[in-house]
Amino acid sequence: MSSQQENYYDEHYQNVHYKGSLGLFTNIYHKQLERRRKSAQHYSNVLEIGAGIGEHLRFIRHTFDAYVLSDITAHPNSLSNLDLDPRRGKLSFLVADATNLPIDNNRFDRVLSTCVLHHISNLELALSEIRRVSANDAVIDLYVPCDPGLLYRWLRHVTSHYKQKKSMKLSWSEVKYLWAKEHPNHYLGIISLVKFVFRDDVLKISRYPLLPFSWNFNLFAVVSIKVVKSNSIEN
Repeated sequence: MSSQQENYYDEHYQNVHYKGSLGLFTNIYHKQLERRRKSAQHYSNVLEIGAGIGEHLRFIRHTFDAYVLSDITAHPNSLSNLDLDPRRGKLSFLVADATNLPIDNNRFDRVLSTCVLHHISNLELALSEIRRVSANDAVIDLYVPCDPGLLYRWLRHVTSHYKQKKSMKLSWSEVKYLWAKEHPNHYLGIISLVKFVFRDDVLKISRYPLLPFSWNFNLFAVVSIKVVKSNSIEN
């Protein structure tokens, strides 16, 4: 990761994506990721991939016994944010690479990721790891931005790119450089890999906000998966 990228994530990411009008959009995709999960539901063990500082926790409606927030690095505010959550005793933070999770097979009955799949260099391996740690009948919810779709790129240009340019005092070429480094995986590639890795499972892909239209005219998709494992691979 370049020094510009490190500086962006450490000092500017929260301000760019979670404040102002773009913060409202961010809240929308967090809510949509939970749309199929109801408050009456209960999951024993939940794993979040790419959890950051726990931004998604406040959108969780269902109950759980244990919730593991994993990320490739421990952000400065990660643990302090968890301490403020009333469910603190059920929460834990794990520093882990999504392509090599230090977790036993079939441990979690719910796995989710918000803003991470488009960042991972070896995405097929990361998806395989997600499936490996998911139990039979587990549910998986994945957020996938419709990058490089027309609507997504236009919205990002007029919101986060302007905020990046201003807050980090960058040129337009530097902003475009950060975007290229930040999102190496594109929507169609991500969806194709998801369909392949989870080919034995039950998938539902919902795009927002213009549900029936092409991914070019939507902002993001939520992939919901019901894991179906045979007895021969459960252990």
